[in-house]
Amino acid sequence: MDPISPRIAALCARFEAYDAVVEIGVGRRPAVAASLASRGVDVTATDVRPREVPPDVKFVHNDVFDPDLDVYRDTDAIYALNPPPDLHRPIRAIARAVGVPFLFTTLGTDPPAIPASAETLPGDTLFRASERGRSRKGDRSCEQGRPADADRPNDHDYDHYGDRSRRPIDGAHTRQPTVGEERR
Repeated sequence: MDPISPRIAALCARFEAYDAVVEIGVGRRPAVAASLASRGVDVTATDVRPREVPPDVKFVHNDVFDPDLDVYRDTDAIYALNPPPDLHRPIRAIARAVGVPFLFTTLGTDPPAIPASAETLPGDTLFRASERGRSRKGDRSCEQGRPADADRPNDHDYDHYGDRSRRPIDGAHTRQPTVGEERR
């Protein structure tokens, strides 16, 4: 096996605590999935396009905007490496629907688009989606195969300090003042 970078080693050290994981959006870089599988972790990789993965990694074609939740039901954690911010909410919804943690990194200086705690690792920051902002009570759309908050903003997705007087992270729910009305 080729030597792995300190970044991949640090990510694997966190993810190998789980017996089974799903990597969402594996793309053309299955190094973390391959390293985890070589360490005895049961790894499933998903993507919206067919991808080549190592033989000991299971690949499933799946779209987070229309997920097959059965892919995620027997896992202990879901992770994504550098997903675009518009995928943070739908992936979090999948993780909540099956009751597992969602761990992720972001690209460059992109902040998480959902409330999350952060851990600094060599060469990266690992985020863990927080439990704040649960899906609306009584919303059963996850049970029908579609995450409850996959494509609509929640009223609790505000800045990471919970200050509801500020605008939401993603800019949703912002209202411009009307003529004659003052800005706050």
